[in-house]
Amino acid sequence: MSDGPYDPNALEGEKPQGHQYVSLKDLRTLAICGVVAAPFMFFGYGILRRNSDRHVCISDLRAIYTAVNLYADQHDNRFPPIARTELDGVTPSLDETGRPYTWVSDTAPFMSTRQSFLCPTATAVEAVKNESPDSTTKSVPSAYGMYAPYGGVLTSLVETPEQVVLIAETSDRGANGTLDPKPFGKDVPDGFVIGWTSGNTTPNTAALKAATKRVTRLAFPGMGTGTATGGRHDAFIQALSASGELLYLHPDDAQFHTGGGTNPHWRLPPGY
Repeated sequence: MSDGPYDPNALEGEKPQGHQYVSLKDLRTLAICGVVAAPFMFFGYGILRRNSDRHVCISDLRAIYTAVNLYADQHDNRFPPIARTELDGVTPSLDETGRPYTWVSDTAPFMSTRQSFLCPTATAVEAVKNESPDSTTKSVPSAYGMYAPYGGVLTSLVETPEQVVLIAETSDRGANGTLDPKPFGKDVPDGFVIGWTSGNTTPNTAALKAATKRVTRLAFPGMGTGTATGGRHDAFIQALSASGELLYLHPDDAQFHTGGGTNPHWRLPPGY
């Protein structure tokens, strides 16, 4: 067998320089380089994966916004109602399998088949299984919620729509330590709606507004115990305003009041 690569210019009988084999020393060097590089490669992959998930979430949110507005176009320019409720007008009514019929159910027919109501970084326990509008055997899973006071409201009644949150990443029933006081009075799916610590009804009185301090069900792990430091996408969660603007919310943004005024993200429709 030849000791090295063939050299057509070499004199007859001359031995080629070098050889075609990797030495044990070379293998050790490659192994050491691989061990040193592995953490950086893993870290880089993690960053790329998180960025990819975040952009999928943005794409889904924009598709949801389009679906909500298509629904409004066919329903007198009103946003979809938050959910079908019991006679109390607050507690969501459930089908025989325990699924609520929500704004997700109403807007699902307007969604692209390539898009989803599920953020790719949401865990299974955070998602709500909404009733499907066209099948009794299928569910529409979702990990996004709609801000409660705008359910069924005219789209024209949103003041400063570029600031008001309409849709945001949420977590069902306090999963992963998120803030959720379960104001429905029983353990039912509730991650489809964004509410307040004083209850799920609109804070339409001075006393209720004064008592309402924090926004519930936003996907900030640890918010329920006061230890939240970030959201699904590292330091933040993603949301869409009533005008379709992409918003980045941090745990400090989950406040109904800021100082002596109202947080513009959670502004209420006129008359509420």
